[in-house]
Amino acid sequence: MKAKDSSDKMPAHARDGEPTCANPQSNPLRLLMVEDSPRDTELVIREIRRGGFDLTWKRVDTEAAMKAALDAEPWDAVVSDYIMPHFDGLGALRVLREKGIDIPFILISGTIGEDTAVEAMKAGAHDYLMKNNLVRLVPAIERELRVAAARRKHRQAEDQIERLSRFPLENPNPVLRISTQGILEYANAAATPLLPLMGAGVGDAVHAEWQAHIDDSIAKAHPIDFEFQAEGRAFEVTATPIIDHGYVNLYARDITSQKKAEDALRKKERLLSESQRLGHVGSWMIEADGQVVFSDEMYRMLGVSPDTFDTTMESFIALIHPDDRHWMRSWSKSCAAGEHPAELEFRINRSDGTVRFILGRGELALDERTQTAHMAGSAQDITERKQAEEENNNLQVQLTHAQKMESVGRLAGGVAHDFNNMLSIILGHVGLALDLASPTGPLLESLLEIQGAANRSADLTRQLLAFARKQDIAPKILNLNDAVPGMLKMLQRLIGEDINLVWRPGAELRTIKIDPSQIDQILANLCVNARDAIDNTGTISLETGNVVIDADYCAAHTDAIPGAYVFIAVSDTGCGMEQETLAQIFEPFFTTKEVGKGTGLGLATVYGIAKQNNGFIYAYSEPGQGTTFKIYLPQAERKIEPQNAPAPVSAPNGRGETILLVEDNPALQKVYKRFFDGLGYTLLSAESPEEALRLSGLHPEIHLLLTDVVMPGMNGRELADKIRESNLGIQVLFMSGYTADILVDRGVREDHMAFIAKPFSRDELADKLRTLLDARPSTP
Repeated sequence: MKAKDSSDKMPAHARDGEPTCANPQSNPLRLLMVEDSPRDTELVIREIRRGGFDLTWKRVDTEAAMKAALDAEPWDAVVSDYIMPHFDGLGALRVLREKGIDIPFILISGTIGEDTAVEAMKAGAHDYLMKNNLVRLVPAIERELRVAAARRKHRQAEDQIERLSRFPLENPNPVLRISTQGILEYANAAATPLLPLMGAGVGDAVHAEWQAHIDDSIAKAHPIDFEFQAEGRAFEVTATPIIDHGYVNLYARDITSQKKAEDALRKKERLLSESQRLGHVGSWMIEADGQVVFSDEMYRMLGVSPDTFDTTMESFIALIHPDDRHWMRSWSKSCAAGEHPAELEFRINRSDGTVRFILGRGELALDERTQTAHMAGSAQDITERKQAEEENNNLQVQLTHAQKMESVGRLAGGVAHDFNNMLSIILGHVGLALDLASPTGPLLESLLEIQGAANRSADLTRQLLAFARKQDIAPKILNLNDAVPGMLKMLQRLIGEDINLVWRPGAELRTIKIDPSQIDQILANLCVNARDAIDNTGTISLETGNVVIDADYCAAHTDAIPGAYVFIAVSDTGCGMEQETLAQIFEPFFTTKEVGKGTGLGLATVYGIAKQNNGFIYAYSEPGQGTTFKIYLPQAERKIEPQNAPAPVSAPNGRGETILLVEDNPALQKVYKRFFDGLGYTLLSAESPEEALRLSGLHPEIHLLLTDVVMPGMNGRELADKIRESNLGIQVLFMSGYTADILVDRGVREDHMAFIAKPFSRDELADKLRTLLDARPSTP
């Protein structure tokens, strides 16, 4: 009967060589099957797989195929049929023994008798099974794998013992044998000079220190290393336990010279490392193959770890500030060309976000041992020195500026005082002349022109006096969070509807002492200045807060005095300023505006008001990043002085116009409905854009749409566009509590769009509605 390949009739998952992973936690097993029947092979494979093995297997049915398989790869076990047409189990066992392979060999058969089984076991088979009783197969394989592993381990131990028994005689280094009781049993010739240092000879007990190491090696059942020193000599000793034979072998190596050299090297390295650390100086070397070697201080300086840093020149250059990298490459070429000495200042960007200034020095050097050229040098962290230089320069600039401003202030104050007196005379006489002039006479127009010019000059004079801190003021205790809101409407009109004005009052704001009109001057000047810096649309933000200025801050800002302050900040999203411009902005008559569009006294006035009230002002700006002005005013010790509340002003009423209110929040809609009580409008309300569209179709007479911006399904801008398709004349007032960027995404905040920010009062709403409806074009 001709043997067939196992893949002929077996399923795809059980073909030769394919691993089986029935259980991901199973043990791997490489099995060689000596079997002529694919069906019987499949039964064996299935049984082994069921036992949890991760199986890789191959089937052979001839002696030649078995030999080839054993030569090709290692196997963990062999399972063989006893009787096959061209081969038999005893022949397979003989092939395995001839090759000297010690792995489990298990016979299976459907007809084997007891005598035959005994013969097979005598020949070296490890177990036999009947094909109709394969339930014993997996336990037999597991057992024989354990036994085979134990045999291999035993042979390895015997081989090791054999090698160790020859090792002492052949070893040129000291070798000693000590019993587990601590008696020196043997010492080779190389160990003889060591015995006096040990204080023991053959047959003597070793001292307690050695006995402790011996006990430790026996307890751990593996070799341990320790050092032994005596009379100025040092030895490295390895204790290897030979437990089965009841002794420990000690192998010693004289390391006296090595230890002295290591100690000397450690001292030098420690001295060099400490010197570099204290001086913030690192050393480096670029070897011939391009590898970079750094000292410990160099790694600390660069802020990188020697365990993770790729020590190449390009990796080092990647740490350098982008603006300095081309200088570093040029400098490296100078060093490589042997130009001496070569120095360079450059900046590095550390991983912690800081920038450090480094002074590098380098030169070409020759390795005396290999006669190869390399570059070597040092790097010194000079950040503190650079910062001190910059701080000194800044302080000098600030001092010069403060002195100049003080001088200009004194001059401006004197000139403004005299000029104001003359303007009073001029305006007085003009007033008298106007009383006498004929309404139709030729002098009236000239007198009015003189009066207008004098009034404008008086305004300039007041600004000069504010800068010089000599204007007449009536300071009061007030809270900026109460004072600023009253200015917001006026400020919005000053800057225009195309610029968003944001008010961010600080929490628990402290009080200050200042003339309320000066707050108006500060905000008006700064907001107009911010408006002129914004191209088309943008945002101006007003913010208040408490702050404590400490001595460290004052050290870098000569105008500041330590203490508790309240600040008001005016920020814009405009074009920003260069540092050269920023240094001059508070000087009187300095302006970047076109001729006729500014006097140059706005910021000088703010500067003077801050100084007059014992405060100070600073500006922060970058080109293209906008500008922030912060005015710091001292906190007041007294409480706010009571003032008579102004008489209430009634909100402007409607004239019967129809308003469509769209608000998807029921609670807010209820509030807004009550806002309309008594205002004189006809109100329609909707809780969704869909309902609003339905109402607009039923009521074509709607005059104004008041709608939320952000709503589910359809936003306010989309709703307004749909309603305008049938009602072209309708006015639209958007409302929202979202931030500006969210509203821009939904198409709101364009020039022609009206907006009211939540939360708003009834009077604010009434005023806004009246303004929009009054601006509505009349119907022809």
